Amino acid sequence: MKNNRKGLSTIEKLKKIGKKLFDMPIIEIFKGAAPYVICNVIVLISISLWGPLTTALPQLLGYSIF
Repeated sequence: MKNNRKGLSTIEKLKKIGKKLFDMPIIEIFKGAAPYVICNVIVLISISLWGPLTTALPQLLGYSIF
């Protein structure tokens, strides 16, 4: 295989990255994704409970609903 400047081939680099990903505990992945999931749930609940919120931004930007 052809080596790059740092001495590792592309396949070796991919194996190294894969090993880091597969060695990561699933709880760490959930901890990283939790803030985004929480924000999405808050937005979904807000839009569901207060309907005019969905049309407020387009109206502020000058778009007509009808």
